[in-house]
Amino acid sequence: MKLIKSKIFILFTILIIFQSCAENKNYDNSFEMDEVISLKFNQSALNRADNMDILFSDIISESRCPMDAQCFIPGKAEIEIVCYWDTFGSKTVILRINDYVDNKNGYDPQQHITVDTLGFKFTLLQLDPYPDFNIDKEYQEEEYEAIIKISKNEDD
Repeated sequence: MKLIKSKIFILFTILIIFQSCAENKNYDNSFEMDEVISLKFNQSALNRADNMDILFSDIISESRCPMDAQCFIPGKAEIEIVCYWDTFGSKTVILRINDYVDNKNGYDPQQHITVDTLGFKFTLLQLDPYPDFNIDKEYQEEEYEAIIKISKNEDD
């Protein structure tokens, strides 16, 4: 009987430690729904109201036409965001942006592609740095920053 009680005590202690560590996780950012958020590569952010943790995890493709270049096809960029919820688990969301987009000019449905999943809408508004024809440099993942907007889907 003592063996069972000691195992239960150990299990309970481990559970409490794990829960307190999860609650005290340090996030790089926090955000509210419908708010524009900036994430650097490999940076995470938390929405406490919906218990959603997002991470800018990968740059899938970067084929946007460089500034000062003449391109037949404008190109696109795709990034991967990993979302974690207590209720849904994790979900990978691929966000795409077409051609040159300056977030200051507002939303353009031809260039800003919205992804609707699990009751949320994700939009990549801008991805920096933008390729430049005059700079002979291939950017590293760590140099990228994504401007994203997440909102709740009102239809759900």
